[in-house]
Amino acid sequence: GVTFTPQAAGARSATMIFADDSFNSPQSVSLGGTGIAVLTGIVVTPAQSSVAVGSTQQFTATGTYNNGTSNNITASATWSSSNTGVATISNTGGSQGMATGVAVGGSTITANVNSIKGSTSLAVQNATTTAVRGMK
Repeated sequence: GVTFTPQAAGARSATMIFADDSFNSPQSVSLGGTGIAVLTGIVVTPAQSSVAVGSTQQFTATGTYNNGTSNNITASATWSSSNTGVATISNTGGSQGMATGVAVGGSTITANVNSIKGSTSLAVQNATTTAVRGMK
């Protein structure tokens, strides 16, 4: 069996040529298939955000692909927080990428799809610190 797996998106074709012991050697077979875009990177936004303890921040994961396109992959990413004592993040359907500030500190928020990762930082502050910063 032969599997033709195009490495670029869209309709693709190729010719397979092989030698055997027949009179008509070498043989050739036309191959065709549709390639899919391959994920090459993830950008997590907003970048370097901050929330108050007890507040939430929605993060979005945007996938970039080898054909130059991008797509929102927030719902299909696996989300993690580097410090769950400071911030937790949801992988529950309908709320993927929603971080909750647990305690004052910092955490790295990461979105992962098939070992491709993107991340950003989240600072969790006291409610009064966040309110004063917002008044400037």
